Amino acid sequence: MDNLSFLIALVGLPASGKSTLANAIKKKMIQKFKVNEDHISIIDPDLIRSIITENSVEFDYTIEPKIRKKNLEKVRKELEQKRIVISDDLNYYRSMRHDLKLIANNLKIRFFIVHLSTPLKTCLEWNKKRGSIIPDEVIYKIQEKIDKFDHYNWDFPIYSVDLSISKNLDEISDEILNIIEINLNLLEESFQRLKIKKVGEKIENKKRELDIFTRKMVSKMLKEQRIQSNGKKISNFRKQFINKNVNSDLSVSELVNKFEKLIRNKLEKLIK
Repeated sequence: MDNLSFLIALVGLPASGKSTLANAIKKKMIQKFKVNEDHISIIDPDLIRSIITENSVEFDYTIEPKIRKKNLEKVRKELEQKRIVISDDLNYYRSMRHDLKLIANNLKIRFFIVHLSTPLKTCLEWNKKRGSIIPDEVIYKIQEKIDKFDHYNWDFPIYSVDLSISKNLDEISDEILNIIEINLNLLEESFQRLKIKKVGEKIENKKRELDIFTRKMVSKMLKEQRIQSNGKKISNFRKQFINKNVNSDLSVSELVNKFEKLIRNKLEKLIK
């Protein structure tokens, strides 16, 4: 399934366990979807940040717009390569999630949100354990500004998890991927149903046009030849012709010309 491509946007506070979950999802995805490891890209803005700041431990909010821009560029680039992408970013503003959704929409791939609801207190504790990469005051501000999932239908997580409670990452990843798989299958089934419906509508329209044109033609010919007594035979022949030819690759006009030749030939035999 190396042609499989979709985008997962993780949403959560710093140190909520996003990177841990992203790696667990990737590991499970390799097993479940039978894809190569390099087919799945985890885009972590912390890596971009470390390159820009040359591994400085000081948090500088002034460079965040630049990091955000490079992050989105990398997401798009990986998706354009038909890869599966996990956005391991905070994505706490709705506008951030919308930027990712727009990329997915433009590339015509599916977009999924996974929310890490790990509490603020736990995030602060985990942030200290990893060396307080982000100042506590920044985490507090993000907690205050995080947009809820209550505004748009598209902006709603397919899965929400508190990693301070749920510890089995394998089961969590499996549940997330099951939901994604169901959504992807449902999309394909809906597409096939729509395709069948459109084909059916096209055939019905073609049949309707054929019925109108051939009916007028037969009516005119019967009047000209004055053989109304054979009208039933001609009518049955017309119906058989439509049913037999409506699914052919010929256009309506081509079928009408074909019918005209056949019906004239049949009328000549009836006259004789």
